Formats: sequence, structure tokens, C-alpha cells
Amino acid sequence: MIEPNSLDIFGLDFVELIEKDCLPEKQGIYFVTSSDKILYIGKAINFRIRWINHHRYTQLLKHKNVRIYWLNIQEEGHLSSIESLLIQHFEPSLNRTPIEDINFKSKHSKDTVNLQYKITLIPIEPIEGAIEIELKRILGETCQTYGWTLHAIEIMPDHVHVFVQAVHTTAPVEIAKTMKSISAVHIFSTFKDLKKRRFWGSGLWSDGTFYSSVGGASEEAVKQYIATQKQRG
Repeated sequence: MIEPNSLDIFGLDFVELIEKDCLPEKQGIYFVTSSDKILYIGKAINFRIRWINHHRYTQLLKHKNVRIYWLNIQEEGHLSSIESLLIQHFEPSLNRTPIEDINFKSKHSKDTVNLQYKITLIPIEPIEGAIEIELKRILGETCQTYGWTLHAIEIMPDHVHVFVQAVHTTAPVEIAKTMKSISAVHIFSTFKDLKKRRFWGSGLWSDGTFYSSVGGASEEAVKQYIATQKQRG
């Protein structure tokens, strides 16, 4: 476990806030600072993907000399406990304040319009067994991290159905891109021999992705449709 008192945050690798797209595609804990003050601490399965549309970005733009430092953590199962420990120790100000970004207001806010989408992802090779279980978990965690509501998910060997809700400013193509990127990194990191055995020379997902807005269909009808996909084969 990390010992906060011996951690030299300002000695870690970093990028400026405006260079967030240069963050590495690794997992661990990140520290957002302004000059010598720690503003925010968070965890990420993939630093670069996490910062594509970070919920604190608007607030951070109000500060000067903002940097993102990162600490690589190999064991994903320890991320949440390490994050909590470091937040408790350093007490960063933005971890204790409301989110101001209008795009991340509560779904009950009258100023926010939420849209629902059915997204179908296509894997390069069939997904089954332990990989299916882990994929379902990581997709659910990704939705939670980004503030999307995952209403239903069904993983078939040759495609994955996802029923998700997000604010209207988040395009379904961005949701799919984020899900595919984070899940691919995680699955290949968790099942280290998988790429050699079945995905050699390719990624986890094909380029094909299908989207549809739920529109007039009821939420329960879409959930039922997704839930019965395996029964239909």
C-alpha cells in the first residue's frame, strides 16, 4: 500500500492541463495541482481516456499553472482504496466541492436534457467465459466513472448490446469510443496471453459500431429486448 507521507507528488511525471491528450494510456492515480497546491485526486484505468471529457475540466480552467501528475498502479483492485487513502491524507479542495460543469448536472436538473441510446459493439473475436464477465464489469465501471447511466448490457459472443443514458452534449460515438478504448486496454492487461492467442495483430473491437436513440420506445421495452438477446441466440 502507498504511504502518503513518503509520496513526492511533485517529483512524479506530469503534463500541463492543456497537454492532457499527451497523458499515457496507463492506469493509476492522478493528482491535479495549481502551483504547489493539490486541487484534485482521482483514479483512472486509462489516464488519457479519463481526461477526454473530465467532469472537473471547466473548474480547473479557472486556476493558473495547472498540471496533472500521475502515479502508475499495476493492481487495478487497489485503485479505489489508494485513491481514498490519498484523498483523506491530502484533502484536495475540489474533491469536496460540487461539480460546476453544466454538462454533468444531475439528471433531475431542469437545465439538463438526458438522451438514451442503444449501442452495439462488435468484437474482432468471440467473447465468452471469464472475458465476458470481466468485460461486463469494466463497461459498467466506465459508465459510472463518466457519469452515464447504464440501464442494461448483454454480451453475446459476436456483439455487445449496451443501453445507456447520458447528457445531450455527449455524443453516442464518444460513448462507444470511450467504452472500446478503456475495455480493450483493461481486457488485454488482465488476460495477458489473450492477444497472442486470439487477437494477434488486431485490437479487441472492430471498427463497426451501431447506434440508435431510444426515442419513443419505453425504457422497460429496451431493457427487455436486450435481456432476451441470448435466449434468441
